[in-house]
Amino acid sequence: MRQRSVVFDGGVRVADLPFVKVEQGEVLAKTIYVYVGQLERSIINHAAIPPRRVILGSSGVVKAIETTSNDTSTVGKYLVVSPLSRYGVLAYNIDGLLANYSAVKPEHVLEELVEADPHIALKPLVAHGVELGLESEGTALIAGCNLVALSAALTLRESSTEPVMYCESSPRPVAQLGLSIARHMGNLPSRVDSVILTEPGVSIHYKLLKHVDPRKVIVSPFSLSTWIPVNPRVGKTVIVYLDSVRNSEPRLTDRILRELSGFVKRIEIDDVEKAVGLLPPQGLGFILVLRH
Repeated sequence: MRQRSVVFDGGVRVADLPFVKVEQGEVLAKTIYVYVGQLERSIINHAAIPPRRVILGSSGVVKAIETTSNDTSTVGKYLVVSPLSRYGVLAYNIDGLLANYSAVKPEHVLEELVEADPHIALKPLVAHGVELGLESEGTALIAGCNLVALSAALTLRESSTEPVMYCESSPRPVAQLGLSIARHMGNLPSRVDSVILTEPGVSIHYKLLKHVDPRKVIVSPFSLSTWIPVNPRVGKTVIVYLDSVRNSEPRLTDRILRELSGFVKRIEIDDVEKAVGLLPPQGLGFILVLRH
């Protein structure tokens, strides 16, 4: 038995792949909702090159069908799938969710739910942004204007701190939310205490960190950063790398999720093949609702 998947292997295409192989401890699940956003846009536009052919779809909700674990309590439940774990990043170096079925590792399950709405597909990214924001200290500069970046910015606003977002082009929600944007290096604040990196861009990261001297750099795996340029003249620069998602502030996460979900389109499709014509995503991306 084979299944259809949307893959990137230098370009986007639909592939008929062997049916999902489920390893010990994993859950076989049917895809219900998939969020497609900044990571997929970076990959399709060749700003980020996956190390191998990969199934797209970095975050979403699936329904558990079978499990290889002795604990069968997850079967029949909706699983909120996080893109980040010690194994890597979904849709970059681990197969994502844009397929009929997926094998989900326990480390990628953020929550188990009896019911789930499409906007829950955004929750892992919002929770990750909240964590990034909570790590920030003092005046913050956020590199990126994606869903994670906006979640970090709104987290900082909750603590009465107004961050600056650096985006050479910014989606409409940034302005609608009244957030401060810098599009050029000359518009950056004279003092920056923390920098948050949320999306790929080696040259942008390099220019930013040569232009400002933060005491702290907070790195999301979505930045795909493998090195951080720091100024040796600065006494000490703390690097914080958050390689997993924890919903450590559920009320704050839910509040920001409600605020941002209205900016993300929901699109129903009855075949994953129809997702190809929607790529690359624009703005904050979209949630695909798969009608099986």
